[in-house]
Amino acid sequence: MRVDVKKFLFIGIKEERGAFFEQAQRLGLIDFIDAPADASAHKLEPSRHVDAIKILRGMPPEEQLEIADLSPATQIADAILGYKKELDLIEEKIRVTRLEIGRIAVFGHFDLNEIQDLRERGRRIIQFYCGKKGVRERVSGQQYLIYIDSDHGLDYFAGIHSTQTSYDGLVEMKLDRTLDLLQQDLIAAHDEKQRLEKALHAMAVYSQYLHRAFYAELNHNELKRAEGKARPVLEGSLFAATGWAPANRIDSLRTLARDLAVHMEEVAPATNEMAPTCLENENLGRLGEDLVGIYDTPSNTDKDPSIFVLFSFLLFFSIIVGDGGYGSVYLGLALYIRHKYPLLKGAKKRLLNLFTLLCVGCIGWGLLSSSFFGIAVSPDNPIRKVSLVTFLAEKKAEYHAVEKDGTFQKWVKQYPTLHEAQEGQNLIFLGYTENNGVRNYGLLATLTDQILLELALVIGVIHILLGLVRYLPRNPPYIGWIIFLAGSLLYFPSYLQAPSFINYWWGLPLDRGGAIGLQLIAVGIPLAIVLAVIKKGVLGLTEAMNLIQVFGDVLSYLRLYALGLSGSIVSATINDVAALLPFLLAIALIAIGHLVNMLLGIMGGVIHGLRLNFLEWYHYSFEGGGKTFKPLEIKHL
Repeated sequence: MRVDVKKFLFIGIKEERGAFFEQAQRLGLIDFIDAPADASAHKLEPSRHVDAIKILRGMPPEEQLEIADLSPATQIADAILGYKKELDLIEEKIRVTRLEIGRIAVFGHFDLNEIQDLRERGRRIIQFYCGKKGVRERVSGQQYLIYIDSDHGLDYFAGIHSTQTSYDGLVEMKLDRTLDLLQQDLIAAHDEKQRLEKALHAMAVYSQYLHRAFYAELNHNELKRAEGKARPVLEGSLFAATGWAPANRIDSLRTLARDLAVHMEEVAPATNEMAPTCLENENLGRLGEDLVGIYDTPSNTDKDPSIFVLFSFLLFFSIIVGDGGYGSVYLGLALYIRHKYPLLKGAKKRLLNLFTLLCVGCIGWGLLSSSFFGIAVSPDNPIRKVSLVTFLAEKKAEYHAVEKDGTFQKWVKQYPTLHEAQEGQNLIFLGYTENNGVRNYGLLATLTDQILLELALVIGVIHILLGLVRYLPRNPPYIGWIIFLAGSLLYFPSYLQAPSFINYWWGLPLDRGGAIGLQLIAVGIPLAIVLAVIKKGVLGLTEAMNLIQVFGDVLSYLRLYALGLSGSIVSATINDVAALLPFLLAIALIAIGHLVNMLLGIMGGVIHGLRLNFLEWYHYSFEGGGKTFKPLEIKHL
């Protein structure tokens, strides 16, 4: 529900300034407005607590300490950051040491002191070289050059000379530390790394404590920032602050102002000043509000679309996934997450609730469409008794049988078993072909595809009609498009000679429905244009162009059918191929194939389920471009 907000001016003595903002934060109802001169004067420094919390997230979970005093939190965060910095340095040292060991390991174990003694007493210099593999043949004639070994695509040499000597194709290597010393350094570095990791693991008991400290710091900073929005008046003896507050909570504000001797006065918004949008939702409405926030914030004159978006998204997601078996797997995952993380709060808890709701929706649509893991459901399966698609298929088959039209005659030629139909029998279960004792119910499959296609279009029309009706008082031309869409539902089945559920379920004759629909279309389009001209003048003539927009938006809902069909084809194909493979390969194919298909279903359901709301539906019932209402409030963990 969207709540209107009003702008208020608060004036009080400077001694009450701190108390006023503290009480306002506890109340959580005022969105304070920046003072013009100080709009960017209260920037917050990044919190060290956040960096420390991120580090502890990678630690194994530990039983948390309950500490009431938050004052040591900064020192604890600094200690964690210090350990992490030392750990990063020691890991870099280990990396560099390993590289150095790899560089000189080919020369084996030797003592640099002996090399230095040989240089001083024997007047001989020992030098080390490397070159590209194959350079050995080029320098084989050098009598003072000794080939050591080849490794890493390089040839290694040692030379004994009376003076510094260089060779063409060789690079001299400087060895500052021996292999033994480097290996000792590596062992010591690993020991130090283990010590630091244990120290960090020991700090994991402060994770919740640092979270509480972070929120306390965040609330303190937000309070100081809000205080900075107040302006001194009368040479600083008073303070003045302005802010937005919900119109349905003004009594609480007046009580706050009266207790602190602060004067509160409603003021008019400045020219071109945009009031924030305040949405107040609970339970399912709050889930819908989260979805609405993904795309845009409603304007301060929009109706709250949260509930509409939630249930529309639930329906679209369920149709796109289109499989009750997949929904069962999703639900199992949701229940596991609930068991694993029972203390989730806030946005994470709402996200899990939304996921659970979508799982139930997928199972429900799977029952209505008799779709589970791409497995064909037999006619005598109890699921068929609750299947909406099966029910509509029966009605459609009965309609064509009664009419004895060309469609039914075509069925009879394709499925001779229909001749055996007796009164009261379901025709859809007689329209089959048999191969090696396996029945293929082709008539039911054909009718199912047709009905799913029809449902996608009908759902699209109903969805857009809801948007048009919601904003009809603001846009009178919408009445014309409402009539046009209603007429289209009646006319196009007659024009295409493809009866819809209005004909075969509700009993409206096809030709009569077409005649009524054509009349409604003929009335709806001109009516929309006339009402637009009355409202906008000559510019209202452009309303005729919305015909393409409305028609195109309805056709866009065909993606529900297309995506659901593609998922069912993939799942059925996986099952068919797996039936031809050995047992273990079949199990692997089924597991991997269905997992990929489930992931694709989630992607398609989220993207296209939201898209139909945010693009097609919002076009008729959403202005957007609003500013979120952000009151000064105490944020909790």
